[in-house]
Amino acid sequence: KLWRAYVTGDLEGTYRFVTTLPVSGTRYVDNVPDYALGNISPDCLVGTGLATSPDGPGGPIMALFSGRLFAVDYTEKSKVRWTRPNEPGTWPGASFQYVGQDDGQKITALAALSDRLLIFKASRIYALYGDFDDLNPNYALSLVSSQVGSRYPFSIAADGDVIYFLAEDGVWRYDGSLTYVSNKI
Repeated sequence: KLWRAYVTGDLEGTYRFVTTLPVSGTRYVDNVPDYALGNISPDCLVGTGLATSPDGPGGPIMALFSGRLFAVDYTEKSKVRWTRPNEPGTWPGASFQYVGQDDGQKITALAALSDRLLIFKASRIYALYGDFDDLNPNYALSLVSSQVGSRYPFSIAADGDVIYFLAEDGVWRYDGSLTYVSNKI
């Protein structure tokens, strides 16, 4: 993938998607005007917390967890990728996990707790936890709920190690277990 920075204006220095090159070493002349550039680079969103869906204006679904940037893959919406620790621009090829790949749902949000990353789908929640070392990974993915999830990424809020979110039937909280908080809003 080829990214380019804006050179002037309010967005100066932010990298945006230009194109995908078919083969390494391919010659490419960039004639794409700034207004026609694609999504913002994941590197530019470091420290911003939860972003909107990949199809929305805010860019990819991302979260900081365990010193790494985690993001939902642009093309495989049930695949989570992560960077090397403290290197938000380095995405090792083997650093990914498919999440409920056959459930027919795309990932809608990510939320970080101190010891696990919650992965939301419309009616499911997964937890990813462990050691994400590039050489000796030792992590696990577990299904938290096959009945409750969230379609609303902006409803997810953290309060310490508690996550609140809006589901189809109302507000829920997660603190290691799920608790129903309120009726439909």
